[in-house]
Amino acid sequence: MHPDRSVARLPEGGFEIKAAGRTTIRAHPSDGSWRIDGSEGAGDWLLERASGEASGFVLLASAGREEIGRTMPLAGAVEAGLKFLLLDDGRLFRIVRRGTREGVFELLGWETPGAYLEARPAATGWMLVATAAGGGLVDLTAISILMAAEILDTEEPLRSTTT
Repeated sequence: MHPDRSVARLPEGGFEIKAAGRTTIRAHPSDGSWRIDGSEGAGDWLLERASGEASGFVLLASAGREEIGRTMPLAGAVEAGLKFLLLDDGRLFRIVRRGTREGVFELLGWETPGAYLEARPAATGWMLVATAAGGGLVDLTAISILMAAEILDTEEPLRSTTT
């Protein structure tokens, strides 16, 4: 089972993800994007806002500019707040908000019933909690970064430049 991950904003505009027994992941503002530090096995990653009409985020391996994953809305979707998370291996998930601020965000797929991951409000941000279904996901690094960016940006837009 994966450890719970706490998600909190950083004063300079990015965010961090902490989990027991894991290296802290930090997204630092960097010239219109976010430099990802501390991600296990991630190397040199960048998080950028998606360009064009589709709002969302793109996670890139900056050395080769290879896409690791992205979030995006469904074109023409009636349901407000529905986002999709697409990984480079073709896995597609839905990020769905349940309830108000006191509610949760869920990462859903099509293979199993229920959520893989739940984001629950916490005193200083959010907790990403893997469910039993989420235990089947080998690595949550890219998913956690993209989900954290979407959730925090929903509350208040993330700043990608330092002020």
